[in-house]
Amino acid sequence: MTVRDQRIPETISTAVVIAGVAGVLSLGIHDPIAVSGMFVGLGLVVGTARLTGSYWRVWLATGLCAGIAGIGVGLIGLRLARVGTTAGILAAVTTVIGIGLGLLAIAGRTERTIERGGVAAMYGSLAAFGWATGLLAVDGVGGVGAALSGLVWIGGTGSLGLRVSLVLAAVAVGAAVFALPPAAITRPENIGTYRTVRRGFVVGLGIVTVVLAGAMSVGRYVQEIETVVDLLAGSAVVRVPLAVTIAAGTGLAVFAAVVRELWMRASEPYNAAVPMLSGALVGIGGFVLVAFGLGTGIEDVIVVLFGTAVVLGVGGSFTWASGIELAHDGTGATLTAGATQTVSFALAVGAIVTGAGVELQAGLGVSSVLDGVSALALFAMAAFVTDVGHYGRILGWEIGRDGASPLPQFVRVGWSVAVAAAGFGIGVLGFVVATLFAPVLSAPAMLAVVLALGAILLGSWLLFA
Repeated sequence: MTVRDQRIPETISTAVVIAGVAGVLSLGIHDPIAVSGMFVGLGLVVGTARLTGSYWRVWLATGLCAGIAGIGVGLIGLRLARVGTTAGILAAVTTVIGIGLGLLAIAGRTERTIERGGVAAMYGSLAAFGWATGLLAVDGVGGVGAALSGLVWIGGTGSLGLRVSLVLAAVAVGAAVFALPPAAITRPENIGTYRTVRRGFVVGLGIVTVVLAGAMSVGRYVQEIETVVDLLAGSAVVRVPLAVTIAAGTGLAVFAAVVRELWMRASEPYNAAVPMLSGALVGIGGFVLVAFGLGTGIEDVIVVLFGTAVVLGVGGSFTWASGIELAHDGTGATLTAGATQTVSFALAVGAIVTGAGVELQAGLGVSSVLDGVSALALFAMAAFVTDVGHYGRILGWEIGRDGASPLPQFVRVGWSVAVAAAGFGIGVLGFVVATLFAPVLSAPAMLAVVLALGAILLGSWLLFA
């Protein structure tokens, strides 16, 4: 028996997408930078929809999602801090609209990819927290240059420093070798041989390290050996590779330990822990490099990274749980229905925020007219999306996406546009009247917004009546 596709029909989805894009453009009248939030939301949906297939594809999609999430949090946070509350809220609103439009328009997203997107977001949270912690430590020692110099010349420039670097490098390599899960290196039938080779390698490395460190200590009593040791200890050619080995070995050991723990908790054969975690680290790292390249201070980058970690952690947990719940709805009806509701709610919030900032003065100023009209247009589009979205949900549930004829949908969309346009016209008229009768001193223009909203609601009531 064929399962009916209960998603919102394509004609209705297209109408909602057009209304959402028009709403974002209306928000751009108040703050042009806010329009970029829509592309951030679309990018997140695109990345989530690609979280299937090969491990390389999952790696790339996770990195894309993590990097875009960092950009989104940075955009909203910096707009809040440097421009104002309204700018930050509008950036968040356009991002939410972009996510809703992406869920309606971009192919490939399913309940399974939504669930996996939540998991990828949690990996991104872990990666953002790791990068933030590392940058915080770097900032604490005086910056990147001071941190690199301290790592290279750890223990000093003499014989003691060389011995300390040598021992730390050996410990880092040994820890990385033992932390790596055997399944990442060899097959189950060769596990015994692998463990023997691993043990022999680490023991040999330890013996060589002890011999070299001991020879350097004894060399203090032999003039020729002491001269060579001091020369090597003060040479960047020797100390830089040791510093790189310490950093790489420590990072690999931590990464491998996390992967080992994740693999131990895996409940299915297909486990994308490695591509997701490594992709998230690379994606957040790319965001950090872009931020520094644009001249952003290290303090701002750290704050944004911690914010990204919180957003991805909370949002990822919610998305993962939602994906599991939506898995019971194999047709995707709940997903598209939620997308239309999200778009309409975000448009309404944008209308309230922009409308509350409009001020009336005697006479019609171009700026006031544009701000007021765009706020009223947002209300009209929010009502339109609510109406046609409700109609589309009923049509999908009762008839199905494939069985719904386009002609009735066009008629309903046209009628909804007419009602929204009538409400918008009445709202604009109220705005003009309120402006003409406004006192010389500025007054909030929310009266016009309320009139417009009342007209739209009246039109909707007549429509359903």
